[in-house]
Amino acid sequence: MIEDHKLSDFVKVYDNMLPKDVCRNVIQLFNNEAFPVQRYERPNKNPLFNQMMMTDVLTAGHPLHKQWVASFKRVLDNYKKDVPHSEWIPNTDPATLEMEKFRIKHYNTNSEDQFTVHTDTTTFETCKRVLAMFFYLNETEEGGETWFPCVGNIKTKMGRVVVFPPHWMWPHAGLKTTGDSDKFLLSTYLHLPEIDIPGSVVTAVKNS
Repeated sequence: MIEDHKLSDFVKVYDNMLPKDVCRNVIQLFNNEAFPVQRYERPNKNPLFNQMMMTDVLTAGHPLHKQWVASFKRVLDNYKKDVPHSEWIPNTDPATLEMEKFRIKHYNTNSEDQFTVHTDTTTFETCKRVLAMFFYLNETEEGGETWFPCVGNIKTKMGRVVVFPPHWMWPHAGLKTTGDSDKFLLSTYLHLPEIDIPGSVVTAVKNS
């Protein structure tokens, strides 16, 4: 018999999952004018933030990128131990797991930058996301939390990561930041595998 669990049981926070020097180096890379920064802004003003596609900028062979992948795997191992029914999380074999490209999201303080309540699987393309991981690269003075209806506010802290299923039952928001500190986070997702199951057969069904 499968036990009932709360939505909050699947939202986990782990501290010290990225070393502080790595966090500082990532922010420094973002602030390096040699690399392209994009402004993410929809007509309805949701969301509003700056971003840099870090995997594209550094490539997967860069030492920093390798550290991020290693941290991703450590966090995934912790998550699998801590949540119920983790044996059903697909594609967690370290030899075959697939991830979304790392990117930095940068929210300007004392501005309209934020990401109001949303989910992260809203299209055919994004529905391959299985788990979200948000690594906080710094600590904000006021605001900047990630808010969930089921757990409330999760505060930013250098090296902290929040992990959760990005589906419709876990809406969340990135709140505005005030004070002297902008908000920086590094995000990625565990993906579903794109290969077919060996031996599977797909049969066309004609509508009657």
